[in-house]
Amino acid sequence: MSKIRVIILQSNRKALIKETNPKRPYAKHQKGHYILASEAVANYEVDGVVKGSEIIFFQGNPNPISYGSIDEKTGVIEDRSGEYMDRYVMENALKQTSLGPKVDIGNLIGYLSWFKSPVNLIYLLMGFAILWGVIVQVMESMA
Repeated sequence: MSKIRVIILQSNRKALIKETNPKRPYAKHQKGHYILASEAVANYEVDGVVKGSEIIFFQGNPNPISYGSIDEKTGVIEDRSGEYMDRYVMENALKQTSLGPKVDIGNLIGYLSWFKSPVNLIYLLMGFAILWGVIVQVMESMA
């Protein structure tokens, strides 16, 4: 599968060009997510030959720039980030709750952490040795 070219127009008047997997719902740059909206993806050509797909962003704005996304009167880019976050949160919640009941072994691990100390292991082995001796004595006395 081909990659999508992501162009981020930075505040220093330079363009950062990255490639990302089109299966992901976002592109990541400097701990920020840029929404890969399908209606904003366009083909790019070199010498009349289509070379791939691209999507363009302004730095710090997660919404892509596409035809019709900028209001001509105000110059404001249409904000899709709320819809994206709602869908993303809903998908994550469904994934986490659809797994079914889980066994909580957190308390068990807390109890087993006692065995990490070598001194405690020696005490445990000595206790088993004494218990084994008592069991053997009881068995021999019964025979």
